[in-house]
Amino acid sequence: MRISLIAPVMAVAATMAAAGAAGTRTGDPDTGQALAQRWCTACHVVGSGDTGTDAAPAFATLARRHGDDPGWMRAWLSRSHPRMPDLHLSRAEIEDVIAYLGTLPR
Repeated sequence: MRISLIAPVMAVAATMAAAGAAGTRTGDPDTGQALAQRWCTACHVVGSGDTGTDAAPAFATLARRHGDDPGWMRAWLSRSHPRMPDLHLSRAEIEDVIAYLGTLPR
């Protein structure tokens, strides 16, 4: 490739990379924690001061079991399940809950 073409090719590559990065959203752990405390504490223990039931795993347990696999968590939160209400979480809300789970110790 000639030197005169390197700068325009690099500019196009940088623009495409920036556009791709702008299309992805990183979840917000604080929003995820607030969502979990609002919607999940009836069954799950979300934080240290929350109550839940023994019918559903604590969020700390979920983080230990699946915290390294956000794809699994994304798929789980995207579908309804027996014994778990279909919350119809948006993609952004799912990413927020996953980000919160990512802050919990494993």
